Amino acid sequence: MNTSTLIWLICLIISGSLPAQISDRSTAVRMMHCIQAGQWLVRPLSEQKQWRVSYTRDVKSYPGQEHIVLLVFSTERNGQVFDFARERSGAKTSLAITNNAGFRIDKGKALLKDPLWGIWTRQHLEANMLKAVNSQRFVITTEELQNDFSGVACSSYADR
Repeated sequence: MNTSTLIWLICLIISGSLPAQISDRSTAVRMMHCIQAGQWLVRPLSEQKQWRVSYTRDVKSYPGQEHIVLLVFSTERNGQVFDFARERSGAKTSLAITNNAGFRIDKGKALLKDPLWGIWTRQHLEANMLKAVNSQRFVITTEELQNDFSGVACSSYADR
């Protein structure tokens, strides 16, 4: 890595822009744990032993909140989308599913099936889906979801 690239990366880290662009596998595994614990996946995803996922962070749409939009792919262009609100307090992480829907990517457009809430929420979810589609993808296995998740608290809009 040359000096200018290193300086550029340091500036991104300091500005806070880098974490929104780089995906972290452990975050994806924690979110899949919550999805599995709540039995949110529908067929054929619910029958799989491994899942292809990608996500993006959104720290601008909801002031004071961090949202993460996770895509779980059943094919290259279809699957389920989950909008999580994440809060951290020390070693504890709270992941709350605030929205979910089926999705399809068609000709560069994100198409949702039955998301919750209104037009503004739908537009932000669709925009974040397109970012997530182009993010790093991970394969998560059922074995990984057997780990200890005592530091993760899962909830959803259905719990209210």
